[in-house]
Amino acid sequence: MASVASVTEFVARIPEFYDLADKEQITYIAYYLTENGISPFSTSELEGVFAKDLKRSTPRISPFLAEESKIRGGKGRFVKAKGRGYELNGKMHGQIKKELEKIPELKQFDDDLAVLIAQVTDNNEKVLLEEAMRCYQSGSNRAM
Repeated sequence: MASVASVTEFVARIPEFYDLADKEQITYIAYYLTENGISPFSTSELEGVFAKDLKRSTPRISPFLAEESKIRGGKGRFVKAKGRGYELNGKMHGQIKKELEKIPELKQFDDDLAVLIAQVTDNNEKVLLEEAMRCYQSGSNRAM
């Protein structure tokens, strides 16, 4: 998923976002932050999104992140990052990505991006862009 202009646009694409349980909302917002280059993220960064961008009271973020990061065997939604904060578990990231790809406008973006890359004439640029698209589609953050 490509980054979107705002959190409100992102949550507007998720069916009945505001009716979801707090833990689901927290997970989606963590995905949003990750996709926008904020990973690892802190509890205060998540709280800021809920307070400032979504204009709602902050759910129990800190205890939820702590509980989920302690689940063994990679089954928790989050992983405690070395140094500070949390990261979205890779499996959870992939699950959300697949779920969001079912939303037509996001699939259309991927298709449009593929068409644009196909129009690039410089082979070196094309190879680089194709690799970047594969990284983007797999949810891998990679510096270029």
